[in-house]
Amino acid sequence: MAELTVDSIKQSEVGLIASDWEVLPVSQFGKILTGTTPSTKESKFYGGAYPFISPGDISEDLYVKEAAKTITKEGLSVCRPLPKNAVLVVCIGATIGKTALTWSEESATNQQINAIITYK
Repeated sequence: MAELTVDSIKQSEVGLIASDWEVLPVSQFGKILTGTTPSTKESKFYGGAYPFISPGDISEDLYVKEAAKTITKEGLSVCRPLPKNAVLVVCIGATIGKTALTWSEESATNQQINAIITYK
């Protein structure tokens, strides 16, 4: 790892960064989605094969491989479905800033989580 020197860092609008880095908006790297919660009054939306990720499901692991709640295909259809490897960021509450990647081919999150579906 290269040693940090005064010449190797610069001040930016987000603080000190490596001098050869750029600050770019997240939207240049992928589509940003806020999670949604299917109506809990509709039992047909819950108990299926698709992980419904909430902040409590995000641990120190890189991937969220399982969630405490699951939703059905019908539940997924009223959410904003996420593909495998979507970047998850908790944006509200006591666990703000927690991050992980989705593991399943399709999943969804509640509204406390924003996801970035990276451009290929």
